[in-house]
Amino acid sequence: MIRLSKHLGTVLLLSALVFSILGPHLQVEASTIAEWTIPTTSSYPTGIYVSDGYVYFTEYWEDKIGRLDPVTGIFTEWTIPNAGSRPWDIHVYGGYVYFTEYGGNRIGRLDPATGVFTEWTLPIITSEPQAIYVYDGYVYFTEGGYIVYWPDIRYNRIGRLDPSTGVFTEWTIPTPVSSPGGIYVYGGYVYFTETTYSKIGRLDPSTGIFTEWTIRTPQSNPQDIYVYGGYVYFTEIPYNKIRRLDPSTGVSIEWTIPTANSDPYGIAVYGGYVYFTEAAGNKIGRLDPSTGMFTEWAIPTPASHPVGIYVYDDYVYFTEYSGNKIGRLTVSPAATTTTSVSKTISTTTVTSRVTTAWYVYLTIITTASPAVSTTGVSASTTSYTTSILDTVTTELPPPWSAVPTGSTDASPSIAYFYERLYSAVKGQGSNSIYLNRLDTVTLGWSGWTVQPGATPNSPALTTSDYYLYMAVRGANNRIYWRRMDIYGSWSAWTAIPTGLTDASPSIAFFNGRLYCAVKGYGSNVIYLNSMDTGTSLWSSWTALPGATPNSPALTSYGYLYIAVRGTNNRIYWQRMDYLGAWSGWAPIPTGSTDSSPSIAYCDGKLYCAVKGNGNNGIYLNSMDTGTLVWSGWAALPGATPNSPTLSAPSYYAIHLYIAVRGTNNRIYWRRII
Repeated sequence: MIRLSKHLGTVLLLSALVFSILGPHLQVEASTIAEWTIPTTSSYPTGIYVSDGYVYFTEYWEDKIGRLDPVTGIFTEWTIPNAGSRPWDIHVYGGYVYFTEYGGNRIGRLDPATGVFTEWTLPIITSEPQAIYVYDGYVYFTEGGYIVYWPDIRYNRIGRLDPSTGVFTEWTIPTPVSSPGGIYVYGGYVYFTETTYSKIGRLDPSTGIFTEWTIRTPQSNPQDIYVYGGYVYFTEIPYNKIRRLDPSTGVSIEWTIPTANSDPYGIAVYGGYVYFTEAAGNKIGRLDPSTGMFTEWAIPTPASHPVGIYVYDDYVYFTEYSGNKIGRLTVSPAATTTTSVSKTISTTTVTSRVTTAWYVYLTIITTASPAVSTTGVSASTTSYTTSILDTVTTELPPPWSAVPTGSTDASPSIAYFYERLYSAVKGQGSNSIYLNRLDTVTLGWSGWTVQPGATPNSPALTTSDYYLYMAVRGANNRIYWRRMDIYGSWSAWTAIPTGLTDASPSIAFFNGRLYCAVKGYGSNVIYLNSMDTGTSLWSSWTALPGATPNSPALTSYGYLYIAVRGTNNRIYWQRMDYLGAWSGWAPIPTGSTDSSPSIAYCDGKLYCAVKGNGNNGIYLNSMDTGTLVWSGWAALPGATPNSPTLSAPSYYAIHLYIAVRGTNNRIYWRRII
């Protein structure tokens, strides 16, 4: 890590500063685990999927599809028409419940509204379909079954069903006997684990091309898989590890789970965290990839063997295979981590091959409408909640680091988007726009790339669930915007239909709209506009009360927040609710600045960073968004001649980042929490 230059001062972070800023994060609260006992005994639940608040799951040994309403505790169970079907994995799509029949050699579909089942028999017997993923209307699944009489030979295929026609397509994986396990479709590519030969595979269904990455650790037995922002996460059972593969570079990173021999199985990524089940350890685990910090929660039922996992609306649902229960973990907002581990970075061997697809059309499907069994859960006998006291581990944030190359004569802009910290700057001595990104796990930068267009001021960045937005003041003083999707594809620049500014715009995503705030051209008036992100139609500019000589700042979470430097150099803020009602301007009790403030929401707090009034000091303050009480200003080490920039809002950001232009024009960054 590159340390801060002498132009930015000392990099020592005093403990007093850490506790003044991070003190509230040291609070100890209890997370909870609730469990519901499935009415059918010895059902051995495996796969799980949550849709519209309902928890759907497979009952492996009882040939049923189950559904739990966590609000009422009511279970509904449907019996699959064919005995011995052994449903394993499940996926809900378009209101239908799709599942694999491991023992029945079929793909099944349930319509929960009518209780009607539809089943498609696979072309080759004993294919043993296991994992399932529905994408764009197609049902993808893994086939790892043995050929009858030749148990050492597996079918070793990726299958696809078109439910509208009954057509199966199957591709043979190049590596023989690879035993495909988990499956995940991302960006049109089908990713899967090869449990026998420690590989991660990827199929391009449009070309039949397979790409395989061989993991350096032999016999790691990769099991379940989840793709997040282009990174491939998976569990390694025998080596007790969580691993991440970057398919674009072939670099993989692994973390060892603190509980030995825990047998990690299911995996899901949500809110920047990696959640997983520990089948032998009887725990639910969570990894923060940016810090290597693990949290583990013990399941109340002994030897329950959690297998499947699904995160929905901040709840972590899981199946208890031996415990015959559905569990739900509610993580305390103040929950912190228990164990920090080192990460191991290695490269993988990559091979690509083409395989011929087999197409089979099945004209016969089976439909049935069996009786539906509904059982209410008695909280006294089949459901209970336990509290788990979260153990606190404090960690000092890393010091300032310089972006390896590049310089600017304005403030940088940053935004966290799917485990990458993006930075946009105006070029030093030019109006060119440059973009770079940091992998927050490896701490490696991708390198600066020139973006189309030009701006005389700092660009602005913000994020939504699925897009990274950029906005600039054009050379003609118009305001332009564009966005990048999760696959890295950018839209063209589009001008906001009306309005001019002589400073940088500020943007934030809120309530399905992209908001833009600017200082008026040749005036101190504050203007606000918003765009429907579905139609890309802008409303109109509205003049807000108040005045500012600099760019306003926006951020959001629950509310749309705006902050400005007043004409008296004080810092003022207000917020707007979902109905469009504003709270009214309020000053931060103390402090002043001669530049624009920057604000960002993180972990229940509104953070504000400013450049000192008449000096190059960097100051940070935070407000509890519940009590609206500010903590007080704390001086960060370093110096900047421009406004600092905090990480733009992201619903998946679990850390707060700050970036500045150094007095030597280099760009520096650090993680605050």
